[in-house]
Amino acid sequence: MMNDLDKLAIENFREYLRMPSVHPDVNYDKFYDLREQEKKKLDDDPSLNPGDVTTINLTVIKGGVQNNVIPSEFVLSFDCRIAVTVDLEEFEKTLNKWCEEAGEGVWIEYELKQPRTPVTKLDETNPFWMAFKKPFDEINSELQPQILPAATDVRYLRAVNIPALGFAPMNHTPVLAHAHDEYLNKDIFLRGIGIYCKVIPAVANVEEIPTL
Repeated sequence: MMNDLDKLAIENFREYLRMPSVHPDVNYDKFYDLREQEKKKLDDDPSLNPGDVTTINLTVIKGGVQNNVIPSEFVLSFDCRIAVTVDLEEFEKTLNKWCEEAGEGVWIEYELKQPRTPVTKLDETNPFWMAFKKPFDEINSELQPQILPAATDVRYLRAVNIPALGFAPMNHTPVLAHAHDEYLNKDIFLRGIGIYCKVIPAVANVEEIPTL
């Protein structure tokens, strides 16, 4: 995910690369510029969340074996989480084009490359969604669906064309997943049990199950 730190690793490394090169016309800013374009979307539209845009973070820099030896190779690892609206083939073509423009000896290897999976439909064509939202409609509670920017096991269900939703009744709660002080207010917890008691039977008793 992109955060609000002024000096991110990708920005620091971008400045570091401004040095004489065997490729004098190379543009080191292309990946950074793409990141800035996506960040601007978030800044300009408060209704968006990080799952609605492509996030790019430079997370690992490796190269060299000792201080007085020029490294023969530098490895940069980027964590990219692609928005569902992006054509993955075109995105990969763009990355390969940038590598070609950078010159000989620049290439990409993928540590993890997930195939595109269909997004779960949130409309009348999905009876599970309609059953899921019915208890909330009955109490005039508005749902705000979001795409989670982190990976979840839901993607394996969607990969075999099974509609899937992630849900946790944790409103009025700061996002502290995996934090040292992660907690849940007892009243929110108990209220969540009541919500599950309505949602689970509704989803479990859908009669018209669509053909996969």
